[in-house]
Amino acid sequence: MAKPAGFTTTRTPESVEDLRALHEALKKQVAELRKARGWAEALLAQYSDLYEFSCICYFTLDRASIIREANQSAASLLAIDRNILTGRSFNDFIAPESHLQFVHYLARVFSSRFNESTEMPLAKHDNEPLIVAMEAKVANNGKECRLAVTDITRQKQTEAELRYLTMYDPLTNLCNRGYFQEEMTRLEGGREFPISVMMVDVDNLKVTNDRQGHAAGDALLRRVGRILKMAFRSGDIVARIGGDEFAVLLPNSDEEAAAEAAARVEQAMEGDNARHKKSPISLSYGCATATLRSSLTNLLQKADRRMYAAKHLVKGGGRVLPL
Repeated sequence: MAKPAGFTTTRTPESVEDLRALHEALKKQVAELRKARGWAEALLAQYSDLYEFSCICYFTLDRASIIREANQSAASLLAIDRNILTGRSFNDFIAPESHLQFVHYLARVFSSRFNESTEMPLAKHDNEPLIVAMEAKVANNGKECRLAVTDITRQKQTEAELRYLTMYDPLTNLCNRGYFQEEMTRLEGGREFPISVMMVDVDNLKVTNDRQGHAAGDALLRRVGRILKMAFRSGDIVARIGGDEFAVLLPNSDEEAAAEAAARVEQAMEGDNARHKKSPISLSYGCATATLRSSLTNLLQKADRRMYAAKHLVKGGGRVLPL
């Protein structure tokens, strides 16, 4: 018979006393083993609870991305019965445009000793976008990896909303002054010259606000925003930079291109006024062009002076000149 762990003897028990001592030692060891087993079972139950009821989705994947194990949160995230989840390829649940990204990520996980993280979209279900954060580490002597997945869709949506608020004017959905100035700085050091700048001012907005209220003035500004969006190219930067002032950056645009853009503004404004005959819009604007790399701030000021000259013509009953 093998000796119990921790029990040593130098001779075969020859007396009743020796047998009793051996018996007591065995009883003590059995009690300790039962106690250790109880601790192990308690820890296993605790681990199982944490694993099963965690809001984090846990997967075990092999090198071919086959799901070997998953908790209930994982099945809920993927909107699939847990009983049929194992044995499926995790790549089946990745958005098609990110399949290659996931393949590279999994290769990085299995070649690293450290936790590897990434973010990517999962395939849509119920036409709802789903963005997740992933963190994985190799396990089982490199045969598998443990993958933790967290739904960060709402976080990403909030970030996008905050980013939108820092870049766009909420009334007109055009760029705001801060973003416009950032684009001016970027274009100043770029290779997109010639660059033209247009300044646009809404005539008689104060009269509209005083006579019809600020709601009517806001509606008029929204109409101006739609007119300007319609008139310019997708690569042009159209911004509301003040209460009734708008500015446009036109990369790769000489004086002729700027004049064509001004004509499109006139055409779009006429079309809008035809639909709103009781509240027509009048715009004053001025353009300036730089053919070589130079200060766009000075160019903007030049366009601004031309815009105010055009505005004085409106007050004096003259024509509004685009340049």
